[in-house]
Amino acid sequence: MSTPSEKQSGGSSGDEQPDPAPRPSRRVFTPEYKFAVVAEYENAPNGEKGAILRREGLYSSHIIE
Repeated sequence: MSTPSEKQSGGSSGDEQPDPAPRPSRRVFTPEYKFAVVAEYENAPNGEKGAILRREGLYSSHIIE
């Protein structure tokens, strides 16, 4: 049975390895980009709005807010 401190430190092996994957950074959108995407989304026909969101990597809640 392991103690809580052993679970947090990854066990008692002593081989502490840093996480190799860097932490993802937040995306920053300029006001110009936001305006362009919203304008394109608003002017697109209903069948193409989802394609715009997928292309830009956005969700519909990003546009609504």
